[in-house]
Amino acid sequence: MLLSSIRYESELHNHTIVYSDASVLPESEVQALETRSNHIEQYGVRPDNYEIPYIMHNQQPWAKHSDKPCLVTYNPISRIDEKKIFKKWWFQHIVHDGPHMALLMPMFRYVQGPERRTWHCGAHTLINSQETCFVPGLTAARQMSADYPFQDSEARKWFNF
Repeated sequence: MLLSSIRYESELHNHTIVYSDASVLPESEVQALETRSNHIEQYGVRPDNYEIPYIMHNQQPWAKHSDKPCLVTYNPISRIDEKKIFKKWWFQHIVHDGPHMALLMPMFRYVQGPERRTWHCGAHTLINSQETCFVPGLTAARQMSADYPFQDSEARKWFNF
């Protein structure tokens, strides 16, 4: 019943592209390639209609070593050079509204755990953010006796805190 109560949005926020075409950023935002993590462009009449290019080499250590920008855009509207596209995805996004956060999220503690031998991971268990949604996966792995999977000693220290 709990998992079937989670709702998904299929109209917006369901298209993602990974690419290296920095021309999608406006001229005034070219500096963002070196200083910021994203640029948000509003379009349409709905307040939640927007294009978000994430500048991954400012967020992810693996992308800093590349000779090209690595961008990931949700809801792409800008024209992106097809030769510079690495991957495209279509998906449904979880609806994080009041009922989901107030009623569903707190219930997960009652349907998972070692005594039930069940763990739920993902955006439906925490407030939606790629980084925080990764945490339940690490937590579930830890509950099944897995070690922290990354080499960064500072991150390991905080994970084991």
